[in-house]
Amino acid sequence: QNYRSTSNILSCANGLIANNKVRKGKNLWTDDKTEKKVRVYRSENQDDEAKYIANKILDGVSSGLSFSDYAILYRNHALSNSIENALKRQAIPYRIFSGLRFFDRAEVKDMIAYLWVINNANDTLRLKRIINNPPRKIGAKAIEVVEYLAADEGIPAYDIVKNANNYADLQRPAPSLFAFSEMIENMKKSLEYLPLNEFYDLLVEKTGYADMLNLKGDTESKVRLENVLELKSSIIEYMSRCEEAPTLNGFLEEISLFTDLDRADETQAAVTMLTIHSSKGLEFSNVFICGMEDGIFPNFKSLDDPLEVEEERRLAYVAITRAKKRLTLTCVDRRLLYGQTKHYNPSVFITEIPEQFTDTNISKGQMRMIHTERENVKTSANAFSQNSGRNSVSVGTKPAPKPVSFSFKTGDQINHKVFGNGLITSTKPMGGDLLLEIAFEKVGTKRLLAKTASNFISQV
Repeated sequence: QNYRSTSNILSCANGLIANNKVRKGKNLWTDDKTEKKVRVYRSENQDDEAKYIANKILDGVSSGLSFSDYAILYRNHALSNSIENALKRQAIPYRIFSGLRFFDRAEVKDMIAYLWVINNANDTLRLKRIINNPPRKIGAKAIEVVEYLAADEGIPAYDIVKNANNYADLQRPAPSLFAFSEMIENMKKSLEYLPLNEFYDLLVEKTGYADMLNLKGDTESKVRLENVLELKSSIIEYMSRCEEAPTLNGFLEEISLFTDLDRADETQAAVTMLTIHSSKGLEFSNVFICGMEDGIFPNFKSLDDPLEVEEERRLAYVAITRAKKRLTLTCVDRRLLYGQTKHYNPSVFITEIPEQFTDTNISKGQMRMIHTERENVKTSANAFSQNSGRNSVSVGTKPAPKPVSFSFKTGDQINHKVFGNGLITSTKPMGGDLLLEIAFEKVGTKRLLAKTASNFISQV
């Protein structure tokens, strides 16, 4: 007997896990006969998926629930990026369970530090973070000497690095310092002819950061490399939103604003975000499981091994049974992940859930087509790579957004369905949207984006 979940949630879990052959048979049951069906929602892309999740959370909170009643589960850490952005835009507080927010992860901060130094070499704090990361035989003593000489001459530390051959105290590390500065200078030049996404590819290569993680080869390094590549997705999203020619400085300014948006009070109620692996033993009233696509969940590497698929299915079973009252499974038609856009089919796990327990926007015709496609394709990594989740789409396929006009201005009184009445204290254009800073009567000052939050804001 299960004392946590509703009967529909358990029926979905039971129907799914029954497809595992290597297991001891058991059937969960409950006295909770709540008839809310499990929602299955397919979006056009990861941005629409994230907006859908954010809006459903706000709808629930506006009807009396708390942000802490919600949890968002994902198969791997990189999937949190687009969800976090959507929550920030709507001023929805969230916390990462047993992990860090995307832009707080060390490897992401490292790559952003490289971008800042290329944009402004006088940024000594970030220069110190990356000058020997990956290791370049530039020790702490050499960095200390560079700082001393810079202070003595009243010039930026980078100028000392660039001219290290001129200083006797830097004779030994001078070749390494020069090689580093030459790499930075070459990257600056590449900005003149490469679009930002291709520039980032070159940066990951020339810094040696990806090589360092690949050489380590452990699971943690693989996850870190995925996050490094996922930062490219943020660059591509910025390029697609940019109304003028995208620039490195513009991207970095937007990132700074986004990271400022999510500095929530740690004591307030917040949505929990976590990987499925981290969710074991936990329970939440309302659960979203995102990224339910073949190639993501189940993951690509498991598809040619029946035992691996069964392990992935057990994980899905764990995720589903974290939900107490309401469960929503989301998937997309195409997803921008690790800097590449690919088409995906809904997860085989979705098709294995008995349809009488679900409420879905995926038509029966679409599902029949997906089933037929699976029947015609051999379950092998090679065949799968040609049919689902492996076809890249060029960055240029998404047109730049048209400028949006807003009627909001500083001094306006507004009402938000969740946060209540407030006063707009400042406005700032941001990526085809308008960043509003609003002093709310009940919840204090929050920042949110006007276009994104338009369904929840009205002028008084």
